[in-house]
Amino acid sequence: MNDLQNISFDEASDFCEAKFQSVEIVLNFAEKHKDSIYSVFSLGSVNNPTNPHREMSIEGLWYRVYCWLQSLQKLNSARDFQAFATANRALFEITVDLAILHNDKTNSSGWRLWNWNLSEKLRSAKNLTEYFVKNKIDVPDIYAEQIEFIRREEDSILHMRKMLWASTKNPDGRHPQRWTGNPNLFEELHNVDSILGQSVIELFDMPLAQYYRTEYAKMNWFIHSGVSSFWKMPQDAFPTISAFFLEGCANFGLLATHIVLKDLGLTEHLPNYYEELNNLKNARLFTHSNYIDKWASDSPNTPEEI
Repeated sequence: MNDLQNISFDEASDFCEAKFQSVEIVLNFAEKHKDSIYSVFSLGSVNNPTNPHREMSIEGLWYRVYCWLQSLQKLNSARDFQAFATANRALFEITVDLAILHNDKTNSSGWRLWNWNLSEKLRSAKNLTEYFVKNKIDVPDIYAEQIEFIRREEDSILHMRKMLWASTKNPDGRHPQRWTGNPNLFEELHNVDSILGQSVIELFDMPLAQYYRTEYAKMNWFIHSGVSSFWKMPQDAFPTISAFFLEGCANFGLLATHIVLKDLGLTEHLPNYYEELNNLKNARLFTHSNYIDKWASDSPNTPEEI
């Protein structure tokens, strides 16, 4: 059998199609349970009024997961590899945040995430206005809301930064890169791996910390400006690249939805839920095996060579 470096464009396109079908299977899973998720979300403020920011954050993040899966359903060409890479990164980062929120049953993590968003808006507004001041230009009226936001919110946000993120490494409580206060995702992934346990290994054959160290930078090459991702890359490689990104999107979409269902207490109440997860896994494997069978039957190699 050919290896992945030597497959034809048609073979690579079939491989990509199998992974695209895998995304559709995960989207169908999310759509099947969205009404149950929506129902519990709608009761969140009633059932858990002490943790509003936690519930609001989980709800908002899962809506983004669901929207990404719907968007991916419309992008079924290998030419969409950049969009697949962007979706893969977003779904990865959202899944990490959901795992952290899931592990903290208090409002603490949700409160940090909520206030980081305000802090980020202040940082952006300050950078915007400082640009005009530095260049001795009157701030255009179109940015009046940014000026008003600074006037209205700056003192309270600066106070909250010190309350939430001041440390020996950040004594002034400057706006952090991550809402957790860590400089990047890697600082959190060992803990997230322990939270998610065996489910991560089953999906990725590696911990998320390893995924970050081995795949994250390469994924970003396809998102940020530059030529590292495609320089001297043969055309036949792009369907295979798209396939790997789609596989990650399906895995993170499934993992994120499972985290939310578990957090809402639905996994123990939905009929045959874990049997459904196993059937979903088999359905995804079936789409892959169909591709492999087709690939093998089209190969001129003898069985001994396969």
